[in-house]
Amino acid sequence: MMQLEIVKYQSHLQKIWDDFIPKTSRGTFLHLRRYLDYHANRFEDYSLMFFNGAKLIGVLPAHRKNDQIFSHNGLTYGDFLIDTNIFIDKKIELVKQALLFLKKKGFKTLDIKTVPEIFHRQTDQSNEFIFNALGGNIQMLMPFFAFENSNYSPNRNRKRSIRKALNFELKIYQNNKLIDDFWILVHQNLKNRYQAQPVHTIEEIRLLMQRFPEKILLFGLCKEQELSSGALVYLFDGTLHFQYVHSTLQKDSRNAVDFLIDQIFSQYQDKYRYFSLGSSQVAPDQLNKSLVYWKESFGSKIFNQYFYSFNLQEIDLTNEILL
Repeated sequence: MMQLEIVKYQSHLQKIWDDFIPKTSRGTFLHLRRYLDYHANRFEDYSLMFFNGAKLIGVLPAHRKNDQIFSHNGLTYGDFLIDTNIFIDKKIELVKQALLFLKKKGFKTLDIKTVPEIFHRQTDQSNEFIFNALGGNIQMLMPFFAFENSNYSPNRNRKRSIRKALNFELKIYQNNKLIDDFWILVHQNLKNRYQAQPVHTIEEIRLLMQRFPEKILLFGLCKEQELSSGALVYLFDGTLHFQYVHSTLQKDSRNAVDFLIDQIFSQYQDKYRYFSLGSSQVAPDQLNKSLVYWKESFGSKIFNQYFYSFNLQEIDLTNEILL
């Protein structure tokens, strides 16, 4: 059995943590402490680091709420992030020991949101296999709609919409200084269409854009210097993800949004394999029909994210997975 030292993350370990993330197949800039800690006041951090001797071989971004551990409710995904050079036997041992560690600490459950494969640095489904083998229960699937750069195929309606937008005399800008005007659109749309609020506050999104100016970009379409539509995108190693896409409530706004997405794709199609339009889930096992159609009409397909839950008090870790 591998003798792991499991260390609870502390701020003096930030550089060691952040230097490790690029060495994993699933780690993204969302897992860097500079991103994770932007909402530290809202979550009681309980992230774990796994050392084999002096070498860090894995981390678990996590927070606690009473006797529950989550990885991670402040992120789109958390997951075990393990060194790409670690073989499956040691991955199994690492997860087993993590579960035993949390059980001994008195926690009752561990909930994990896995990293969808479109965000993997190297495609690797070993975590899902291990979670299933160790008794993790799938609580929910979250569908991400994305298309590969070679499969971008707007249907007839999208093409017509894009052509119409050419007549609107719109100018496209990549300018993060437009964030205040864009956030007004975000609030208006979410409130009027879905009775919802954005996940981030304007102060949080400004902070993240300052910390990651090359990873978080805002594109805007302006008509007569007035913002018509905008797209806030996150740039991962192999994926461009549309985090927020919003426009004015005017009749031609959908045309402008379609045109904006088409222009962003044209600019970045040679740099990224996947273009993610996000999820359209409104409740477990329920999707927003109109949003799904719109995303599929660009050629996107579903890539599932798995939500696992472990009952730590009843889990049996004696089962041998490798015989």
